[in-house]
Order: sequence, then C-alpha cells, then structure tokens
Amino acid sequence: MELRVLEYFLALTQEGSISAAAKALNVSQPTLSRQLMDLEKELGCVLFERSKQGIILTDDGMLLRRRAGEISQLVHTTESELQLSHDVIAGTISIGCAETKAMEELGDIMQSVRATYHNISYNIVSDTAENVAENINKGLLDFGLMLRRTKNEGLDYLPFKCKEHSVVLFRNDSPLAQKNVVSLDDLIDIPLLVPSTYIHSGVLGRYRSKDEGGILTFVATYNLLNNAARLVEKGFGAAITIEGLVNASRANNLDYRPLKDSPTLQAYLAWKPFQFRSNACKVFQKEASETITGSGIHPEPVIKQRRLKSLYKIRLWLMTKTILMAEMTMARKYHCNAMFIRCLNYFFIAD
Repeated sequence: MELRVLEYFLALTQEGSISAAAKALNVSQPTLSRQLMDLEKELGCVLFERSKQGIILTDDGMLLRRRAGEISQLVHTTESELQLSHDVIAGTISIGCAETKAMEELGDIMQSVRATYHNISYNIVSDTAENVAENINKGLLDFGLMLRRTKNEGLDYLPFKCKEHSVVLFRNDSPLAQKNVVSLDDLIDIPLLVPSTYIHSGVLGRYRSKDEGGILTFVATYNLLNNAARLVEKGFGAAITIEGLVNASRANNLDYRPLKDSPTLQAYLAWKPFQFRSNACKVFQKEASETITGSGIHPEPVIKQRRLKSLYKIRLWLMTKTILMAEMTMARKYHCNAMFIRCLNYFFIAD
C-alpha cells in the first residue's frame, strides 16, 4: 500500500465520483480505477459502491477514510517539521482543548511563546478528554488541555492553577432561579443537558440517568457550551456546566446557580513523553512548565532533525500501515464490522 494510493482514495471520498477525483488529481480515469481496484484487492475488502449519485462508502471504506486521513496528516506534518533547518524554531503546534477557563492561562503561554518565536502558529481543536488523549497518542495532537486525567497512563499531566466548579444553567423563568444553590435532587424532574465528559468520569456520582436505573433525566450530552446554552434558551431544559464558562456563553434571559456538593474539576496540560518532538513543541513545553509551576521541566535537547528524517518517516509509515492492515484483517477473520474492530482496538490502547 503506497501513500500515493491512499491520497487517491481520499480524493475519491472528497470529490464523490471517480471522474471528478481523476480530474482533481490530474490522472486518467482508467488509471485511477485500476489503482483503487488494486487497493481493494490488497486489503481484501470492498471500499465503496457506485450509484447514480456517485460513490457510497462501505463500513470498511469509512474506516479507511479516517485512517488514511490520519496517515496523510501525520506524513505531511512530519515532512514540514523535518524540512526546517535544525536551528530554526518554527511550525504549527496542535492542541486539543476542553472548554475551561484554563484556556486563559493557556492563552498567556501561547502569547508568550509567539512573542519570542514569531514563526510558531497554533491549531486549536475542541474535543473531549478521551478523544484528545487518543489523538495525542496517535501523534495527531501535540498537547491537550483537559479537565481531568484519562485512563491513558501513557501521558504526562501538568496541573493548571485553575480549578473549576459545576453550575446549572437555566432560563430566568425557571423555578431554579428562586434558589441560591441547586442540588441534584432539585433537578430530578428537569430535562438535563450534560457534558459528555461528566457521563464517563462519574462526576454526578450516584445521580445517573433514568436509562441507567438512576433518577435524573438526561435528554442530551454536549461538547460545546454555546450549543447547549442555545437549547436552554429555547426551553429544552437546563444544562450542567462549569462556572468559568457561563458568563461568556449565556444570553440575557439565562441565569445560573452553583451545583451543591459537586466535586472540584482540575485542569491539566497533557502530552506524550519520550517521543519525537519538534523544536517548537519543546519551547512550548518549557514555557508551559515554567509558567504553570514556576520551576520548569528540563526540555529534551534540541537535536539535528535531519539525522532522524529517514528513520522517523520509515517508522511512522510502518506503524500506521501495520495498524490499518491489522484492523482490516481482524474484521474479515471474525466477520464483524470494521468500525467495531476499531473501537475494540482503541479500548485496549486506552487501557
């Protein structure tokens, strides 16, 4: 399997038809069709079906699209970093972020680094702690801003000074507006929008949803408070969130109260130690450590990246190809959905 063929497949998924993909790639349609047929033969599965509206991806095709996108991103990012001179500190730092007031502390660190190294830029991705941890391990993200530690023991965590407290966001005409503090018992008959991280981390303790034998009614989970606030404004229910965000997200007809006996949430900066790291990431990690703790972690020595170029690219390609081939093989062997195999794979990696 060649990277060029994966790029062909990605172009097909983006353009929606073989003719459009061939035109975008500047190759002949027969050539593209033959390459895609060889790819299916090599993987031993059907990746897409043709229809009058274009191509329709199979389950295996959707898995390959995701994996191929990750491989392509890793390769292009690596090439960009390794093409820099060893004494140049530049490039893009990718950070996966939860919604938290600690973003202000992170912003100070980002600004401080940029003030010295003008050629450094940032890619900010909003996601859950689990997805951020997974993408750090895959090399798709350099750092993560999380509101809790995950089960993944392969990451280092640096606690921010910021600590968050849970609150309940509701409309002004809600009976909750008459209370100074809201308890979970007050929420028993109210439709609730809950951060997805709360469900997995057990923040709500014994107050589970009715579907799980509990007493609360969870009508939706969310990742971005702005979306939840709009639903609350429309009368969809009340939202449990963190205090540091409500002032920036609530409308004029919304209010909030502290959630009684809710645990304090600690914000962390996370990264994967003992892996290849660009010079830009090294100076960012050093600045973050010195800013947050006042002491600093001794950064890995800046090495001449040219020496690692060939070895690192070979290792990267073999690793991603091996994972992809293993998932496809297991899906065929056990006659199950390829996406299920991927979830199973993530379960074992995360633990």
